[in-house]
Amino acid sequence: MTRCKSGSSQLISSLSLLSLLVLTLFAGGCAAPPVPTPTPSVPTPSVPTPSVPADTIFQGGTILTLAKEGESVEALAVRDGRIVATGTLGSLKALRGPETESVDLGGRTLMPGFVDGHSHFTAYVAMVDVVNVSSPPAGPMRNHDEIVEALAAHIQDNSIPPGTTVLGWGYDDSLLEERTHPDRDALDRASTDHPIVIAHVSGHLAAANSAGLELFGYSAETPDPPGGVIRRREGSDEPNGVLEETAAQRMFLSLAEGDFETKINQLVRGQQRVLAEGITTVQDGATAPGSYALIAETARRGLLEIDVVALPMWNFYDEIAAENEIPLEYTNHFKVGGVKMHLDGSPQGKTAYFRDPYVIPPAGQGPDYRGYPVVPAEVVDATFIKFADLGLPVFAHANGDASADIFVGALEKAMGGRDPIPATFVMIHAPLALEEHLDAMKLYGAVPSFFTSHVFYWGDYHRDSVMGPERAAHLSPTRWAQDRELLFNLHTDTPIVVYDQFHLVWCAVARKTRSGQVLGPDQRLSVYEALRAMTYNSAYAYGEQDQKGTLEPGKLADMILISDDPFSVDVDELQNIDVLATWKEGALVYGSPAAAPDGA
Repeated sequence: MTRCKSGSSQLISSLSLLSLLVLTLFAGGCAAPPVPTPTPSVPTPSVPTPSVPADTIFQGGTILTLAKEGESVEALAVRDGRIVATGTLGSLKALRGPETESVDLGGRTLMPGFVDGHSHFTAYVAMVDVVNVSSPPAGPMRNHDEIVEALAAHIQDNSIPPGTTVLGWGYDDSLLEERTHPDRDALDRASTDHPIVIAHVSGHLAAANSAGLELFGYSAETPDPPGGVIRRREGSDEPNGVLEETAAQRMFLSLAEGDFETKINQLVRGQQRVLAEGITTVQDGATAPGSYALIAETARRGLLEIDVVALPMWNFYDEIAAENEIPLEYTNHFKVGGVKMHLDGSPQGKTAYFRDPYVIPPAGQGPDYRGYPVVPAEVVDATFIKFADLGLPVFAHANGDASADIFVGALEKAMGGRDPIPATFVMIHAPLALEEHLDAMKLYGAVPSFFTSHVFYWGDYHRDSVMGPERAAHLSPTRWAQDRELLFNLHTDTPIVVYDQFHLVWCAVARKTRSGQVLGPDQRLSVYEALRAMTYNSAYAYGEQDQKGTLEPGKLADMILISDDPFSVDVDELQNIDVLATWKEGALVYGSPAAAPDGA
């Protein structure tokens, strides 16, 4: 079976909290193995007939093509935004003209720009205007008191009028000293005059104070919504302020406010932060109508320097398509690459849908608790078939092994009997994907996108509280996928965790938790495999592998200059590699080739 290109359209159901946040804000174990220094593979120089000089020739450092393991070249030539030749400096001499610029890499390393496997770009750029209630390293919060103090200070410092809703992002009960969610009583200490809503780092839960619950109509008489839970005070039906899945989503529906021009300004500023991380193609997963309009208008004005791939929510797609001509190819750096769907919740939030019970169930749940799906399987089946008919990929969030069962069941119904396969469907996160799930993906042309940062951020918690050591040993099973030659990719799920691509590489190679233990050593990747997963493989998921992901003639000159050769540093130093400069289609969009890394 072969894959072919995309088409277009959509349906109805539950959204994740993060998708609605986008809408509202914008409309002692084993030691890691040493990293071997590969023997450089010197490719045959590829030089076109020297009829037209190159615009730029890059030389004076290590140039990693990532086309083959260990392959590097001495020089690379760019013309009209594309790579026209690679090879020795002498072999490219014929391409040097009187106007050709020479970029000296200063002994540093040039490699392909990162292609984001999955994140929420518009949610990330909106975070500049909310209170950061995250724990280290993403934020400063260590306990409930510090969260309360930060919220109260934000209200006071900004003279926020009573009745105005205050929003925070990123608290993580697994990292707070209390190991519990801040509830309404804790948040009431910040203010009883302002509705306060803070989102869990997973994007699948929220906590509200009493004014927030009252504003949105939650009381003892309010039933749990389908696909969600309103947690209650012990021995009572009164809400305790902690909300799961669809119950949390309602808390953000009325927050779709803000000046459109301010949002465009945020997006333009935010793209610079993303380019600074070496990302040249970014995803806006779970795009709602308001954020779609924002990206489209920013693109229309010619303000995008980074390629943005939008994935409208599956149940918003028809609405968006009715009002817009859907760009399935890039127009001013913007295109639609598929649709996003959520099948379950979050493992660290204990709402992901498991086959077997959680090790320690969340408050109010019994020992048989396994989480739950947020969309009925029959709706998933119909949605997969609909978009397969349209040739448009579905990127489906599946965090549990039971939700992976739902994904694979729908995939079989949508793709069985089709040749060629009409689109590459993607299982987003896939932390508990089993070998049988990966085999089905291989059969039906789908790929997983692994959130391998889980190993570091929540690996200890997953092992001890969420899934136990046996399941945690194959958390984000990248080696299983690599051995099957699946073109899987890796992602940060930003703003769940920050864009930090070399930390993500380190997570996949070292698989160390916060406590320094190695979790699932058998699932470790090599440096080359990890880098390839974040460049070429990510481009493959968007049908762009012929344009991006390696430094080869004919491809876009999307490149980054980094402080160190990742094949030459110790494993634990991978996370400390700096991005010094970023080029998009041959144009310098961040930094400088002369830049020195921090501390140099």
